[in-house]
Amino acid sequence: MWRWLFIVICCVCTAATPAPKPPPAQTGENVFFAFDDHAIPWHYNTKVTLLRAEKHPANPVLRTGPPGSPDHGHAILYGSVLPIGGKFRMWYLGMIERELKSGQAWHPLDEAGSRPR
Repeated sequence: MWRWLFIVICCVCTAATPAPKPPPAQTGENVFFAFDDHAIPWHYNTKVTLLRAEKHPANPVLRTGPPGSPDHGHAILYGSVLPIGGKFRMWYLGMIERELKSGQAWHPLDEAGSRPR
């Protein structure tokens, strides 16, 4: 009796084991994506779309602003460029280099081009 039970259990376990997956097809080249949607924080209600880049004929470059502007110290493009109302709006990191006097409070800045609040 125990021998038959052992044989039945072995047959069931062998039938339940999935067959090994075949190796992926070789294409001759590797494809790498420039984004990782699992590494994007706060991605609720967003969509990642890969588009082919086109170089602008005038070759614009994001530069730091003039002294006193909100992006005088640093201008780092990490955000988005969207067409809104016939103009392109850019979201990026801008940081002003300014020395604070003793006791002076830091004033947060609005969009690039605006003045301190």
